[in-house]
Amino acid sequence: MSSRTLTEERPWDGHRGTGLDEAEQARLNRTLAGDGQAAPAGLAAIWDDFIMHCPERGQRSGFRQALVILMYLVGSPGFHLCLLHRLGAFCHRRGLALPALAFEKFIYHWYHCIVPSSLRAGKGLWFPHPLSIVIADNVRLGDAVTIYQGVQLVNGGQRKSQVTIGDGTLLGADAMVLGRRVGPLSVVGARAVVVRDLAAGHVAMGHPATAEPASPLVLRDRIHVLHDRVVW
Repeated sequence: MSSRTLTEERPWDGHRGTGLDEAEQARLNRTLAGDGQAAPAGLAAIWDDFIMHCPERGQRSGFRQALVILMYLVGSPGFHLCLLHRLGAFCHRRGLALPALAFEKFIYHWYHCIVPSSLRAGKGLWFPHPLSIVIADNVRLGDAVTIYQGVQLVNGGQRKSQVTIGDGTLLGADAMVLGRRVGPLSVVGARAVVVRDLAAGHVAMGHPATAEPASPLVLRDRIHVLHDRVVW
């Protein structure tokens, strides 16, 4: 994606703009300055994955925060799925096919999810409810992508097609993306079926999905997740 502001890409009039303040607009432009796709992350991304699964600190004291971190470290199935995938991806990159396959099979039988070790995922991957998720081999995920239960990212019967999910995107429960590109800071609603490319900062709903520009509230949430919860 070329460098441009979201207002140049979206059907807003010049007076309304994005509804964001200067700092938020700067973060938005920074996100869109690249192609919206992070490089595949290694084992170092495990900490960012954990941060995404752990609730923000808020007003908790240091001791209570430590208890919360321990609770999510031990009891978060979404983080455990991320951890298993990162280990499997590490083995896959090192040419260790058998251990990589073992991690894939464990994920399949324990979580009923298909998450291949060949998946190219950025840091800050978040599975709030890891169940019945299907991801194809050639999928690419950016940073701070949220994937709810029942999501399917597949090629839709087109062998050469590739699902590409941009930075800071949220995929709602039972959503499907069929061999298409979803731009950064977008939201795919629950049970939406995306059969066309989705531009940055849009919300897709319905079957087949129709897109409309995200509200300033949604944009602020996506920007916060991407720039505040995941260290860029």
